[in-house]
Amino acid sequence: MIWTDSLVRVSDGSEFLSEVMATVGRVIDCRDSELASLLELSAEGVDEAGVVRALSALARAQAMLEAVRLRFVGRLSGLRGSDTAAVVAGVERTSVAKAGGDVELAGVLVSRLPMTGAELAAGRLSMERVRQIARATTDAEDLRSRSRS
Repeated sequence: MIWTDSLVRVSDGSEFLSEVMATVGRVIDCRDSELASLLELSAEGVDEAGVVRALSALARAQAMLEAVRLRFVGRLSGLRGSDTAAVVAGVERTSVAKAGGDVELAGVLVSRLPMTGAELAAGRLSMERVRQIARATTDAEDLRSRSRS
């Protein structure tokens, strides 16, 4: 599945919003027993191999969540336009500059790097690596543009 397919499937229906809010509510309230147990995991008594497996699983889950977050940032950008970074910054309690970078990255993953977005969504690339790829490909495109001019 290409990352843009997931973005296109986001609907505006109230059923979708109810599903999102229920999921977010479970996460925030930790009513979901699996999430609650994940948040309460202790590294005490875990051998080295277990710690490494846990770190790997957590990194993959984190990447998957970042992909979902970027899909929503992209959706918000499509709905709001130019002030998206300010809204994202306020909601996520971060700087407008960081939020603006995320808005731009969400667009890049749809327009130029859908397979990179898919790898992030699958947990095979970290957010840091995705940012590096986006930066490197942007730099390369800039160089090509300048050499043609």
